[in-house]
Amino acid sequence: MDGECSDGDPDLPIGRIVAGDLDERFESLVQCWSKSEYEASWRRQLQLLLEGGRRALLLTVAIPPKRANFLRGFDLYRFGEQVRVHDRMVLIGRFRRKRSILDHPDRYVPSYRPSTRSGQRVSEWCTTVSEIRSFLNS
Repeated sequence: MDGECSDGDPDLPIGRIVAGDLDERFESLVQCWSKSEYEASWRRQLQLLLEGGRRALLLTVAIPPKRANFLRGFDLYRFGEQVRVHDRMVLIGRFRRKRSILDHPDRYVPSYRPSTRSGQRVSEWCTTVSEIRSFLNS
């Protein structure tokens, strides 16, 4: 996050994700996590991919699960050197251990699907493990 806030509201910092052709800004809520906690979670999730993990979740809206039925984030799927990125609303109502999604977001990434159940293509962006490594080393 770059220090900018939506409408000057310090509870809505603006983040940015860049992954291949994806270059998007998003609002995050800092009611549950601070900016530094979001960034630490993102770094842990990206590090999992570098260590050979196949899935990661970069949460962009983390709300205490007792007060919310959804979170937002970007699912990352590793296929060799390629990483595919999907934007997703994470519905948490069905999870038994809701609090653990904030501690281990990668455990809540669904299996990769290039299309919805109705057959529509999912918006997808691609990046590489090398680009993630470069970002983490910068």
